[in-house]
Amino acid sequence: MAPGLLDKVLSLVFENSCLICSESSQNNLVCTNCKDELSKQSTSYVRNLKHITVYSYGFYGGKLRQSILNFKNNDKNLSVFFSGLLTQHWLKLNNHLPINNIMVIPVPSHLKRIKERGYCHTTLIAKGFAQNLSYNFSNSLIKRKRHTKHMNKLKNKLERYKNVEEAFDIIGNIHTNTNLVVIDDILTSGATMQEIAKTLLKHNPHIKITGLTIACGDKFT
Repeated sequence: MAPGLLDKVLSLVFENSCLICSESSQNNLVCTNCKDELSKQSTSYVRNLKHITVYSYGFYGGKLRQSILNFKNNDKNLSVFFSGLLTQHWLKLNNHLPINNIMVIPVPSHLKRIKERGYCHTTLIAKGFAQNLSYNFSNSLIKRKRHTKHMNKLKNKLERYKNVEEAFDIIGNIHTNTNLVVIDDILTSGATMQEIAKTLLKHNPHIKITGLTIACGDKFT
């Protein structure tokens, strides 16, 4: 095979393959079958935490779990699909949510985790979501100041809350009338969302904060 031809063939196959199941997708990021399966998993789940209410697209299982794992482990191109998924979900919820002065921020990853993965998955989703809706976006408002353990390695809810306790710092300014939308991939115990909201409200008690995630789980609820 001529030099470079193999790369072209592989590229062509990839472009026509679903990023979730690898079957033919006719030049779409995700095939029709996977989209149908994901649509069936839509639950419009809502969790009311102490400092923040979080809305999730669906339950963490099946195709939704598989697609998130693919995205976090090796395929950042799925961010386009997920930002679109959250955009559609947000518009369905619009009667219950703020619509003015919105600033979208991602749950920040530590620099060590970003280097391991090669990208910050939440930043990609949040930025795409904000662009889709012409909202303001910032990934320099809050940072993760220390490297935390992987949440799925912890045994219980208490360990999860201790893992992220005082793990975040405010590094940007927020206007008083801002409605913040915090984007993450998965909500389980709610520890991360709760800690971010607590940190933000400590310095900006008059802002409103809403959480939005792709999936939710029932572990440690």
